[in-house]
Amino acid sequence: MSGPQDTDRNARRIPRSAWWVAGIALAMVSVLVFARPSWFSQTPDQDELAVSGDRHFTKSLAALGNQDGIWLTSDVTSTVFTVPLPVDSGHRAPRLRLRGSTQVAQDSTVFLMVYFDGKQVYEEQLARGDNRLDRAIDIPSQAAEDGRVRVQVRTRGALDEQHCTNDPAAGMVVHLEPTTVVEAALAEPVHTVRDAVAALDRRVTLIVTETGPEWFATAALLGMSLTQAGHDVVYTDAIPIGDNRSGFSSWVAVGPDRSLSDRSGWTAGDDDALDASIRVGRLGDRAALAIVKPEPVAVAHFLTSSALVTGDGPASDPVALVTATSPAATVGLADLGVDVSQAQIAESRSWPAAYSLADLPGGRLPKALRVGLRLPASSEDITWILNVSLNGELIASRRLEALTDTVEVPIPPESQRLRNDLKVTVQRDRTTGGCTVRTTTYPIQLTSESALVLGEDPGAGFTALPQKFAGGLDVRLPADADPPAVLTAAVPVLSDFVGRDAYPKLQWHNGIEDIRGAFVAITTDEDTRTEAPIGIVDGRLTSGHPATLDLTPFRDGTLIQCAGAAGLSVNVKGDPGALATPSLGRECVRLVTAGGSFALSSSGEVIAGTPPQTGTPQ
Repeated sequence: MSGPQDTDRNARRIPRSAWWVAGIALAMVSVLVFARPSWFSQTPDQDELAVSGDRHFTKSLAALGNQDGIWLTSDVTSTVFTVPLPVDSGHRAPRLRLRGSTQVAQDSTVFLMVYFDGKQVYEEQLARGDNRLDRAIDIPSQAAEDGRVRVQVRTRGALDEQHCTNDPAAGMVVHLEPTTVVEAALAEPVHTVRDAVAALDRRVTLIVTETGPEWFATAALLGMSLTQAGHDVVYTDAIPIGDNRSGFSSWVAVGPDRSLSDRSGWTAGDDDALDASIRVGRLGDRAALAIVKPEPVAVAHFLTSSALVTGDGPASDPVALVTATSPAATVGLADLGVDVSQAQIAESRSWPAAYSLADLPGGRLPKALRVGLRLPASSEDITWILNVSLNGELIASRRLEALTDTVEVPIPPESQRLRNDLKVTVQRDRTTGGCTVRTTTYPIQLTSESALVLGEDPGAGFTALPQKFAGGLDVRLPADADPPAVLTAAVPVLSDFVGRDAYPKLQWHNGIEDIRGAFVAITTDEDTRTEAPIGIVDGRLTSGHPATLDLTPFRDGTLIQCAGAAGLSVNVKGDPGALATPSLGRECVRLVTAGGSFALSSSGEVIAGTPPQTGTPQ
């Protein structure tokens, strides 16, 4: 029989379970105190990419040129981009990291799908409302082994069946942020020429460390080739400061290896290739591509051609590389990058294409677009309609009559520019409608017969010059110009007029007195004779007698104008930098500054109805 003292002792005793709880709590506090924060934020798949910076390959949407990211909406339901991958360094755990946000209406059902090289590997239903998007999707090894992976992100959705509406919009917006990235862990740092080129971003900086004629020509033609291959090129004479987080700086140095070593600390990667013109070295812990021997034509052509696949070593020395010219009267849409594989259509399907007059055979203007289509067998109440637009202008709308139909649509010469955006759209129009009619998808295919049909129209203004330049031309460069400023402003303009496989003869000379054929005169001084209609004389921008133009000239900008019978004048004033030059058309004069541009006639009159342009719409 227990007394009062035993009862008090039992009341004060702490239960054994409480000790266990206290022990667990103490252990958790210890973990929080001593553990690293990355243990809690790191997901298992990040461990596979836990490599040093020079072996962590990344290529983000921003690096591909999408500085604001990509939006998918009810009208634009998919996007496609191609990412080059290093092949000689070896890679493992390649993946796509989707980052962004999603907005889905409460009455909508929307699915997000991802394809690699045309094969679907991922699908999920997006949550309704506003949500963050952060998904890591593994890239199949087969899709990545050839050094290039084609990524397609697609959405599919519809409103709830209880809501009857004529608008098929799904009510969703998906924003893929610029930090959306394709990444992989490399077995070793980038060390070969072709891998170094694959690692270049959309924006490439060419560092000109030597200003001699051959070096200047090498930098100019290389910049033209990179621009025509889709890069945005700027020039400088100093090492840029930046970090693309891929163990590789997106720049190319042009100059002797000794000057590169003295000025920047660049070191060659292979001492056995001292005579090679292209070398891959190191700058600190980064791979660095350099042109260490002047070879203007061969180097520029090699680095942007299919022959680059031979650059599987730390150096390459191209001396001659000629591309066969095509006398063909047509240019297939497939050759312009259009996807001609089988696709699906519900309400409409579009195929965008872009072409440059300078890259077409002979610089000729297309006279027509040949569209070949394979249509699905469908019910009698369905009509298929073909719409074709050029540079935002609807140029044709036709009803398709047969399941396999080829239509030829005239392309007006006056609607064409040096750079053109073409869109082919097929629409399904159905007589029967209503909420009880089920929406069906059908297979459809743009055939390989689809092509631009070249014509004989000579063009007008700027659009006439690619034909005149196709047979070769001289480029006159100012002898005392500042190379980075002149090249940054002039190279994008030259790239619009000169084809990818045409390499002009560059000379240093002020004036064009001894030129007998096609020419481009790049000038920086006032009063230089170029046979152009508008000049900068005595500190005034003037034209005509009596004057139709008499203005205070711009400080920083570029004046582009036709000159003589077969020439182009590019006057670079000040340091305009990398200007957003609009696509030039049938005008003969265009003045471009950082604040915009406007067109003038050959007599110096401002073309009516030409608003200032601030850049090319994305």
